[in-house]
Amino acid sequence: MVDPVLVQRLFPGASDATRAAFAEQAPSLFKQFELTNAQNRLFFFLAQIAYESNGLRVTSENLNYSAARLTQVWPKRFPNMAATIGYANNPEALANLVYGNRLGNTAPGDGYKYRGRGFIQLTGKDNYAAVGAVAKLDLVNQPDLAAAADSALHVSCAYWDWRNLNPICDQGDFVTLTQKINGGTVGLQDRYRWLSQVQDIVPWPLPGITPADTESGLPVARIKAIQLKLQSLNLYHDSIDGILGEPTRAALKTFQMEQHLDETGTVTDATLAALKV
Repeated sequence: MVDPVLVQRLFPGASDATRAAFAEQAPSLFKQFELTNAQNRLFFFLAQIAYESNGLRVTSENLNYSAARLTQVWPKRFPNMAATIGYANNPEALANLVYGNRLGNTAPGDGYKYRGRGFIQLTGKDNYAAVGAVAKLDLVNQPDLAAAADSALHVSCAYWDWRNLNPICDQGDFVTLTQKINGGTVGLQDRYRWLSQVQDIVPWPLPGITPADTESGLPVARIKAIQLKLQSLNLYHDSIDGILGEPTRAALKTFQMEQHLDETGTVTDATLAALKV
């Protein structure tokens, strides 16, 4: 499924220890958290953690900002250079300021103690506690486990489960997924670039997995061919991204109506035959 060679291709910049642990744990964790049940679940998960961790290279939030950068990132907190005194190039003080008294951070030092960590940048004591309960890890008392090579993937999968993100993947809604993780759409185009890389590298269906139906066994190249054909028929006007999301399904439904097929909005054998792709 996800072996060391595949992990090397996906995350060449990650440390040897991180890649080794990832390859060893991925098969069982992905099965446990049902990430290999559908293409979008696996591909979206890999793309999002890749963006959040810069290819599994950054597992602890970098809060070492210069004064000028602080005024750009947090203009309301630091409206001028004078306001940055004591916080510029001082990660601990900065974390306690921006994360203190929220996200469950109530004790002095909690902001820094529960700063962003791991492949998904888990942040805040309440979130550490909730994800730790899912992963069965004491992240409150051992927050560094969120970033450790031998537990970071487990924590990321537990976060995914805690936020109930698989149903959003099943809808093919990469933008809403990003909002759930990020709170907005920061880095959306870079996240899409990571998704494209994952689609190019990870085979689908995965070896040993039998697709439940015609649609769930479609490789990305076939989905893109469907989108291109629907686009040529002036039925699809979105990106050729290999995602069976709402725009593609709406176009499929219109095509099926025109061809007097069952209007399911899904890719069936009859639909493929009519599309001739």
